[in-house]
This record gives sequence, C-alpha cells and structure tokens, in this order.
Amino acid sequence: MLTPFLGRLMLRQKFLLLALLGCVTVAIPTALFLNEASKTIAIAQQEADGIAPARALLTVVRLVQQHRGLASMALAGDAPSRAPAMAKLRETDQAFAQMERHIQHLDDRELSAAWFRVLEQWSALSAQDAQGALTAADSYARHSALIEQLFRLHENVIDHAGLRLDPEPDSYFLIDALLVRAPVLRETLGQLRGAGGAMLVRGAADMNDRIVIASRADRADDYYHTIDDALAIALTHNGALRTRLADLMRASRAKGEQALRLAREQIVQPLRLDYGAVAYYRQLSDTIDTQHRLAEAGLDALQQVLAARVASQYQTEAVLVSAVLLLCVLAVALGHVIIRSVTRPLGQALDAARVLTAGASDKIEAAGAIARGDLERRLTVTPLPAIVLAAVAHDEVGELQRAVMRMGQVQSTLDQAFLTMLDALRASRFQGEQRDWMMLGQNELNLRMRGELETAVLADRVLSYLCQRIGAGAGAFYLYDEASARLCRVAGYGLPADDGEPAPLALGEGVLGQAVLERRTMVLDQVPPGYLTIASALGRAAPASVVLLPLLHGANVVGALEAGAFRSYSEAELAWLELVRESVAIGFDVSLSRQRTRTLLAETERQAEELRMQQEELQQSNEELEERAELLERQREQIRAKNAEVEQASREIWDKAEELQRISAYKSEFLANMSHELRTPLNSMLILSGLLRDNRPGNLTPEQTEYASTIHAAGKDLLNLINDILDLAKVEAGQVDCHYEDGAPAELLASLDGLFRSTAEQKGLRLSMALDPAVPPRLRLDWRHTAQVLRNLLGNAIKFTAHGEVALRLSVAPAQEGRPPMLACTVSDTGIGVAEDQQQLIFEAFRQADGGISRHYGGTGLGLSISLQLAARLGGSLSLHSVLGQGSTFTLLLPLQAAHDAADGSASAMEHATPVAAGDAAAPVTARAGAGANANANASAPLSNVANAAGGPAASSAAPAAAAPLALPGAAGAAQPDRAAPWHVLVLEDRPAAASSLCSQLAMRGIAAMGARGAAEAQAVLARQRVGCLVLDLDLELAGMPALELLEQVQRQAGQPLPVVLHSARELNPELQRGLRQHADSIVLRGERSADRLADEVALCLHAAVHRQAAAVASANRGAVAALPDEAPFEGRKMLIVDDDMRNVFSLTSLLADKGAVVVEAENGKEALRQLEQHPDVCVVLMDIMMPEMDGYEAMKAIRAQPRYRALPLIAMTAKAMQGDSEKCLAAGASDYIAKPLDTVKLLSLLRVWTQG
Repeated sequence: MLTPFLGRLMLRQKFLLLALLGCVTVAIPTALFLNEASKTIAIAQQEADGIAPARALLTVVRLVQQHRGLASMALAGDAPSRAPAMAKLRETDQAFAQMERHIQHLDDRELSAAWFRVLEQWSALSAQDAQGALTAADSYARHSALIEQLFRLHENVIDHAGLRLDPEPDSYFLIDALLVRAPVLRETLGQLRGAGGAMLVRGAADMNDRIVIASRADRADDYYHTIDDALAIALTHNGALRTRLADLMRASRAKGEQALRLAREQIVQPLRLDYGAVAYYRQLSDTIDTQHRLAEAGLDALQQVLAARVASQYQTEAVLVSAVLLLCVLAVALGHVIIRSVTRPLGQALDAARVLTAGASDKIEAAGAIARGDLERRLTVTPLPAIVLAAVAHDEVGELQRAVMRMGQVQSTLDQAFLTMLDALRASRFQGEQRDWMMLGQNELNLRMRGELETAVLADRVLSYLCQRIGAGAGAFYLYDEASARLCRVAGYGLPADDGEPAPLALGEGVLGQAVLERRTMVLDQVPPGYLTIASALGRAAPASVVLLPLLHGANVVGALEAGAFRSYSEAELAWLELVRESVAIGFDVSLSRQRTRTLLAETERQAEELRMQQEELQQSNEELEERAELLERQREQIRAKNAEVEQASREIWDKAEELQRISAYKSEFLANMSHELRTPLNSMLILSGLLRDNRPGNLTPEQTEYASTIHAAGKDLLNLINDILDLAKVEAGQVDCHYEDGAPAELLASLDGLFRSTAEQKGLRLSMALDPAVPPRLRLDWRHTAQVLRNLLGNAIKFTAHGEVALRLSVAPAQEGRPPMLACTVSDTGIGVAEDQQQLIFEAFRQADGGISRHYGGTGLGLSISLQLAARLGGSLSLHSVLGQGSTFTLLLPLQAAHDAADGSASAMEHATPVAAGDAAAPVTARAGAGANANANASAPLSNVANAAGGPAASSAAPAAAAPLALPGAAGAAQPDRAAPWHVLVLEDRPAAASSLCSQLAMRGIAAMGARGAAEAQAVLARQRVGCLVLDLDLELAGMPALELLEQVQRQAGQPLPVVLHSARELNPELQRGLRQHADSIVLRGERSADRLADEVALCLHAAVHRQAAAVASANRGAVAALPDEAPFEGRKMLIVDDDMRNVFSLTSLLADKGAVVVEAENGKEALRQLEQHPDVCVVLMDIMMPEMDGYEAMKAIRAQPRYRALPLIAMTAKAMQGDSEKCLAAGASDYIAKPLDTVKLLSLLRVWTQG
C-alpha cells in the first residue's frame, strides 16, 4: 500500500515528508520540558509581583506612624505640629488609596476583607483626629492598634506571594530582614518617637513612662542586631548587594545608636524633661527615614534579584525553544537544498528546450516578408538558456544541460546576424530620403529669395517658408542694426495680435541675444508657460520647442531667426537650418547693402546743402563774437573789484563770529560757576532749615518751626529762579534737543487736566479742556517741550485770573499763504488781560506787564520768554491777543504731522533720546539709563531720576536695578515689567480722564495698569489679575466711601498687604503724613511734573514687590529676615561724605546722623581714598565734584580702578546744572547722581535704594 502512494508523489514531496517526521520526533520531549519550566517561572513571577503590594503597605505603615507622632504632639499642646499633622493626614489618605488598588489587583477575598476593616478603622480615626475629639493618649493608642492590624495584613500579603518560601539564601535573608523585621523595628522607633515626643511636650514623665521608653529602646536595639546579621548573610551570598547596601547599613546603624542614646539620655535618665519636643521628633524621624531608605534600597535590590531570576528562567526557556526551532529549520533547509540539487537542473534543461523551439514559425514568416522588401517587420532574437555553466553538475543531468546550452548559442548568433543586416538596409534607405528632402528645401528657398526685394518683404517670404518647412507654428525674424548694435524684429509668423512691438535686443540680452553673441544655434525644449503663445481661431497654446538660429555672413552678424513648434525638432530639420542659414544671411546682407547705398546717397545730398548754410552763419557769428569779447573784458574788471570787497567783508564776519563764540563760552562758564556758587550755600540752607522745620527733637517752639519753614520756602523759590535762568540760557544757546514721538493729543489734555484741575478749583475757577474733531487722534510732536509751554501758559492763566474760566483747546489752523495747516493750542482766560503797548514787552526775559515795586503778582518774567523761544525751536510760533480787563488768549501754532506706526515711533523715540542737564527733572529716563550703562559696565544703572523726580520718598524696600527683573526708571538694559514680572497696577480713581492719563503714563514705561471706580470693580480686577501696587487719590470719595476706608476694604479683598501710592492736591502737614505712612508706601503731592513723579513711585513699588517675592522664597530655607525700622533706616550704616565746603558736610552729617548713620568726612578726593583705606566697611560714598587737589571725577575714577570698590555705590553731588554734567559723572564711575541743593526726601530715598538693595 505504501509503495503506490510514494510512487504518486513528486521527488520534492518525498523529501519534505522525511523532514517532517524528524521534526515531530524532536518536538514531543521539548514540549514536556517547557511545561515544567513554565510552572517554575510562574512561581518566581508570583514572588516578584508580591514585592510591590508589600512595599505599598509598608509605605502606609510608615505614614500612619509619622501621623501618630505628629497628632500626639499636636493634641498634647504643640501648636507648630498641627499644620504638619494635617498635611501628613492628606498624604496618608493618598497612600491608602494607592494600596487599595494593589489589594484589588491581588484578587484575594480574605485580604480584601481584612483591608476594608483596616480602611474603616483609619477613616474613623482620621475624622476624630481632625475634629480634635481625641486626647493625645487615645490618639496614640488607636494609631498603634491600627498599625498592629496593618502588620498582620502585611504578613498575609507576604504569605500570599510566597515570599517566605524563597529557596535562595540571598533573597530569603533580604526578605526576612526588610519585609519582616525592618517594619517592626520602624514601628518600635515610631512608638519611641510618639511616646517620647508627647512626654517632652508635657515636660514630665513618671517611672512607668520611663520604663516603657527604656524597654522599647532595648527592643529596637535587638532588632538592629537581628537585621544587621540577616543582611550580612545576604551580602555574603550576593557580592553585588554589598556596593548598594553597605553604606546605608552603616548609616542606619549609626543613626539608630544616636536615636536610642538620645531617648535614654533625655527621657529615661534625666529628672527634668527640658529637651525640645520638635528636635526629638526630628531626630527620631531622621532615624526612621534612614532605616526606611535602607529598606527601600534593599527592596529595590530584592526586586532586581527576583527579576533577574525570572529573566534567567525565561532566557533558559527561550534558548531551548530557539535550539529546537533552529534544529527544525536546519533540517528543513538541508532537505530543501538536496531537493533543489536534483530537481533544479532538470527544470532548467526543460525550460531551455522550450525557449529554443518557441517562435520558429514567426521567424520563417518574417524572413519571407523582408525578402519581398518589407523592412519594417520585427524579428526577435532567441535568448540564451538561463543556465550557468559553472554551476552545472558533472553527472548525466549536467551533460544534458551543456548540450542544450550549445544549441541556444548557435541559434542566438544566427538571429543577431540577421538583425544587423536588416538595420543596415533601413539606415541606407533613410539617409537617401533625408538628402533628397534637404536639397529640395534649399532649392525652393533660393527661388523665393530671387529678385530685388525690400528687406521687410524678403523677411516675410523667407520666414514664412522656413516655418512651413520645419513645421513651426510661430516665428520671428530679426535684423541687426549696426548703428544701435541691437536686433530689431522685422517680420513675424503666426504671432498673436496682442503681442505688440517688442523692444530691440542687444547682443547677449535674452536667450536670442546670447545665441547671436555666441554665434551658435540653440534649441530650447520644455518651454515654460508664458514664454511664447501660438494662436489660431480655435485657441492658443505654448510651444514645446523653440529654435534660435543666428544669421552670419563671415564675421558679420546679419540677423537671427526664432521659431517655435508643438513638437521637438528633428535632427534633419536642425541640419537643414544649418545648411541654409548662410545663404539666407548672404541674401539679406546684399539686400541691406543696397538699402544702405540708397540711404547714403540721400544723406550726402542733404549734408552738402547744410554745409553751405553753415558757412554763411559762421561768418555772421564771428562778427558778433568780437563785440562780446570787448564787453566781457569790461565785466571781468568789475567782478575782480567786487570779489575784493566780499573777501574783506568775509574776514570781518569771521572775526565777529569768533568773538561771539568766545562770549558764549564765557557766558556758559559764568552760568555754570554761578550755579555752583549759588547752589552750594543753598544746599546747606535747605537741609538745615528742613531739619529745623521737622523739629524731630521737639525743642523748638511753633513760631520757630514756622520761621524755619519760611526760610526753607524762600530757598526753594531761589532755586526755581536759578533753574529758570539756566533754562533760558540753554534755550538761547540752542542747546535744547527735540524728541519727536507718536502720541495722542487726548492724553496730553488728560495729563494737563489732572495737573491743574485741583489748583483751579481751589481758586474757584472753571477749567475746560477741548479737542477739536478735526485734530488727528495721534500726532508726532515733541510732547515734552509742548507740555512745558502749555503748562506755563495754563499756570499763568490761573495765576492772573481771579474769577471766571480758563480754557485750553486743540484745533487745526487752516493753511495760509506760504504756511501749511498747523496744530493750534489756544489758552484763553477771563483774567486781568494785557495792555496793547505791553503785549510785546511780556515776551522779553525778566520783564512783566506789572513790573513796578507795587505789583500784585510775583514771578521772574522768564516763563513767556522761554515758551516763545521753545515754540520757535519746535518750528512754530506763539502769539497773544488780549484786552485789558477782559482776559487774554495765547495761541501756540505747531507743525501738524501725523503719527507713524507705533513700532516706528517707539524705535525713533529710543534712538533720538538725548541726555539733558541733571537738574532737569523732566529728562527722558532712556537717556540717563544709556549714559549710565556706557559709563561704567560694572556699576548698577542709576536710579536718581526716580528720586529726583519724586514728590515723596522712594519705596524703602527698593533695590538697585541690577538686582531685580523689573525695569525701574533709568535702569539700563533691564527687561520691561510686562515681560519680566507679570504684575499690574490698580488705579482707584472715579475720574475717567485722570485714570486714563495715569494708565497711559505707566504704559509708556512698560507697566500694565487697570482702573477701578469702586470696591466692586477693584475686587473683579484682583480676581483675574496679579496686582503688585495700588494707586489712590486722597481727595476723592469713590462710591460714597472715603478714600482710606476704601483702601482698607480693597486690601482685605486682596488677602495680602499690597504696596500703596497715595497722591493728593492738598498740602499735608507732618503729623498727617506720619499717619498716612501707616497705610501707604509713598505719598505724592500733585503739582508740576507730579505725573512723572507718581509713575516713578509706582515703578519703585513694583520693583520692591519683586524683591519681596524673591526674599520670601529664599527665607523659606534660611528663616525670616528682620526689616530695618522706619525711624532709623540707616542704623549702623557707615557713609563717607566728600566735600570741601564744611557747611555742606555739617548739614549732611546732621541729617544722616539723625537717621542712625555713621558719617566719615573727607575734604577732597585724596583724603577720600585714605578714609576708604581706614574704613573698608563704608557702604556708600557721597562725592562732591568741584574740590581742590583731586576733584570728584578723578576721585571716582581712582576708586573704580580698585577691584574691591567696583560695586561700592558712588553718588555724585553736583552744583553745576549745565548740559552734560550728569553724563560726565556716570562716565567717571558714579552709580548715581543728585543735583545741589539736595532735596532731603529725595536724597534719603536714593540712599535707601543703594544701601538696602
């Protein structure tokens, strides 16, 4: 039966059946072994999976132990332990939730039931603990009972995973030490921590308590020894564990000995328990944490050991399976090779025979057709049999393959010879046809070029024939114009009607010009869309190929041909074009020569006629030239005399200019020296009178303090007079720089309204601001000087108006003859008016309409003179129309220029910012910052522009700009507030115009501000924004609520104290100011430039807030830092005063000593260097500039040259107020500067910034 079956099978199938029987024989014992290996792996995997729930349960035990200690201490009366106890309670709840997931994963009913009993007990205990319903002892006992249940559950989890049955010594002893004994040790330590901490909180312990502590300490000591022994055995069997656990074992043992010794010495032995409970709790917690870290590291190592064991077993199983599979694969592969070695040669021989006999009838039919002249019939070559002779075996099958291979080679050679003969016949016939076509085309073209034809007609005929001959759909013919050296189109073929007249092409211009320049034919394939269009009545399309053919006659360029077709040109067509192009060039060269001959003949006749007429004109011109030569000679003598007179006048003008320059230099030097000489005694007078006015010792009578206030006010008036004189001098000298920026006229009106509103209301005047709709919403002006002029005009109007109205209106003055439209700023009042004969007088310096000794109104008379010159400097004018007794109207006309883009405007403002004098409080802050940054790269950016412009003291917590990311005014290179600190300013104001003006001022400094009109709006802002500062007007009642009451309500809503800046139009006495200091960080009184001072104070407050936030984060690790008291902000600070005027030294020493500072004095720069050597603890230096021996500039450079003083704050005190003095100070190394006479409030603010940063 088996033999017939095997006889029906192919040879390949027989071999495969044999290989299958061998694989079955090997697979049966392999399957039995793999079954046993899988059982072993399952046991090891169960043991490894049991580590995670056991560790999670131990984490729950540890957290319950920690909570037991904290709760016991809190219930025993330790208040600091309450917050940690609540935090630990939440952490323990999370651990219980995580453990519950492990219990669910184990899928064991008994474990789940035991777990839910523990969970219910914990829930009840935590609820009572949180409500304070338990005593310390009850809480401790219930925690301990819960921990015992957790330990029993822990043992059940270990047994469920079979961890105690581990057969390997290293893992067995690790499990015994870390999962069985270590938890009991930590529980014993936890009992020591909780019970001992409670005793230390009570401060007493009886004998039973001491015995309990001693017994637990001894028990813990025993567990330490047992655990160390077990771990030692495990480390002996597994050396890799020693590097991971040895250090932790020693640390755990050392911590344990310290903790047990602490318990015995501080609780068991002493009579009084005066050791700190918190310290004891931390010591025991540290010991438990160290033991926990050892357990965690050991359990990690245990998991790795078990995982490695499981992986090893998996690897053994995989190796066995791989070996069996490899054996099967090798058996199958060997059978396959044997089968192919027999069947493949036979198949190759059979296939070769089939190939040789295939297609025999087709070859016989094709040979007959070729013999009849049909050369287009196709004949296929018989391929060689696909037999590799090198791989043919040397047996009977191999001999058969070699015979078939030889037959195939003979057949292939015969087929190839027949194909070669057929190709030769085809090529010969094609070449004959091409020669006939080219000769016929050349002859037809020559016939078309015969005769004397016009160039344009000839071009049309030639182009038409060429395009038809080569199958082009469109073409153009160009002739070379030697006069212009350009190719001009003279004929077209198939071009669209809208193609237009093209421009002539120069040689090398475009592809056609380049082809002519290189004197070679070009063919462009794949022409892009839009290059050329071939149109017909049905449509239009782009050609596929374009030929560019230069026409040359010898070395001369005659023209060029460009033709496009829908197909690619054949080689025959291109060869024909090369053949006929010379004859075409010759024909056109002859035609052009005839045309040039006719043209030259006509030109010669025309020139002869012109030559005759020119000869007559030349004769007449010679007579006229002789007469003009005599006239020119007389004029030359007159010009020579005038030149001598002009040269003499120029020398006189130059001499006068040099004299004026010397006078101007003398004037500037005189003003600078006058400023120094007047400001130096004023400095002492203002400081000392200020100290007497404040009457801090309280030893002066009210009348005496009133005298001091009068002296101080008189000094201030004198200072204002000096500043006005210097301003006038700068304007006259042309030292006023204009800074044009984009801005809104509405913001200017709002700022001026906020500045003068309260003053006008105090005098009972109506103040109105109007903006004409025709004025653009944004203009480009020098806003600073424009505001200065308008402030002076408004101040004068309010000053000279007793009742009625003062109005400011911005409108557009229409264009007039020679003048474009202008911006008209009109200030009108109903005051006393100016007589007509005095209207020019008031614009002169130091002159007033009422200049007599009995005048009613005070003033220097400089304001209108400065305003008039500033108006001219701004490119405008200032005019007056007034009727005596009825009022006056001043009109300021300025160029009307629309604003640029916001980005361009701001960039321009930054680029054109120019430094001004140190005494000018309205100077741009960008200029001062830039000067400071360039002057000294190691010094902090100057902050004096904040202190100099502020109306009150700067924030006491302000720091140098380099110490915080917030951009203070004048801080060079600091980031903008909205990018560095995401804080906002909350403006409490019920007047929309005033609020909008202040917010705009702050926005210009990069500070985000938001307005609120009451407590409800303020609360909404606080809820959605991070507010870093509050700004409040003391004079207003928002929503019917006094300002201070509203401030307290907003502070309560904020939930934390916020920096506050108050501003008011009222004069506040010292007692009221001291009361307001309890609510505010700074107070600004409204007046001239108060808006700038208010914005500076807000920037300082935000900067202080950033500093307080950074300090709060740092203090979490190093403790709270006590703030300096307000009454002595410089207590113990040593300051060096360098000044040669003892009056200034005395006044400054009195001022600073009253604030608690230690003052060191020096008369010049050299003595200052000696004092710094003797007093290295100096924290700030106040440096005068003009001093003998070594001035302030040299002294600051010498100090900065020493590396240890590069960070020392240097504050320059200059009595000069000319332009460039402040920049010189910063370039010499000053950290900041302040102008004399010194404002004590500003000086103290500046010192706070540099000494407390």
